Amino acid sequence: MVRINTERCLGCGSCVQNCPTGALTLFRKKARSNTNKCIGCEICISACPQGAIEIVILTEIDELRMKMQSLRKRTRQLSQELDRFSQMKDRERKQNL
Repeated sequence: MVRINTERCLGCGSCVQNCPTGALTLFRKKARSNTNKCIGCEICISACPQGAIEIVILTEIDELRMKMQSLRKRTRQLSQELDRFSQMKDRERKQNL
């Protein structure tokens, strides 16, 4: 995984253009890393003219924590969608009575 130093990043996009997995994007004129797509190839590090990217070594526990956070977030999103759907169905039933 890589970490972006946003103070050093100028938003030139060189890292984004060179990332083979599409793990880097520009957001508000700064590079941003998607940890789910990053394979740790370090191509972006050498592509960055500002030296704003560094490799971060994660332990298995760190990786599992990140995956759990992602799953919790997705579970909340799905729960909210289910609630909206249920409310919509309830309204339809009431209208058909």
